[in-house]
Amino acid sequence: MTQAAGTTHSETQSINWELHSGTNDRFVVEVWRDRIFGTYAFRQEPVASSPRVQGMAKDSNGKPLPNQRIKLTIQGKTYSTMSDQAGHFAFFARNIPAGSASLLVANQPAQTVSIAAL
Repeated sequence: MTQAAGTTHSETQSINWELHSGTNDRFVVEVWRDRIFGTYAFRQEPVASSPRVQGMAKDSNGKPLPNQRIKLTIQGKTYSTMSDQAGHFAFFARNIPAGSASLLVANQPAQTVSIAAL
């Protein structure tokens, strides 16, 4: 499951969830939570046919890091996912914009990555 979170107003929070029901089935749902009234709104987001960003989480010795949190920050919005058992991770949300982003893998130093336009 992939989560992307960003605050648009002081009273509203937007969260994108990327859900995987099978190997090739992916759904991205944006969830809006009103912090004052405690209500939620849901909207389905488009999914890219191939990953917008993908890689392998590794420690400083090059060993895979399974089940680790991976964070991608671009234009003030942070997307979050988990690596699989082999350390692989991918972001499929189509709303990830093109440009320079910061990628944080587990507790490793952040890396700068370039995301191409769709």
